[in-house]
Amino acid sequence: MAKICLLFLATSLVVATPLRAQAVSREGWDANRKAIVITTKLPAAETFRRTAAAFAAEGVTLDNASADAGFLLASPELIHTLSGDVTLQYRASVVASDSGSTVLLTGTLSLHDNSSRGSRYALTPMKTEQWARLERIADRIRGASQSRTDSAR
Repeated sequence: MAKICLLFLATSLVVATPLRAQAVSREGWDANRKAIVITTKLPAAETFRRTAAAFAAEGVTLDNASADAGFLLASPELIHTLSGDVTLQYRASVVASDSGSTVLLTGTLSLHDNSSRGSRYALTPMKTEQWARLERIADRIRGASQSRTDSAR
């Protein structure tokens, strides 16, 4: 059974579960991986550019990014809570295909308190400010002309 950790942030609740490395099965939110998957008909280079622009538009600073490797890593954001400090970090992977490209968006919470020092958890699709930000990034990547197919609500 997955360990569930509740963290109370200013006005929102974040529920985190351990990271799992399982394959993405469909468009939208993958319940096993805690990710948002976006499939586009755009070339990987354009999807990468659009992903970087979406991060910037949401005020997320990139710590590391490589168009050749197809990844973007946001700078860690420190969040202070009553139970300790939490570091939030967003990631994106862009994978090319014959018909376009796919983006995998994820977020990781790292807990920094005496009871769980160094524990890492995947950001989950609960109605939190942190997940909502990831959804807004996904919407920006999809563009105004594409409809949302996300099932994480």
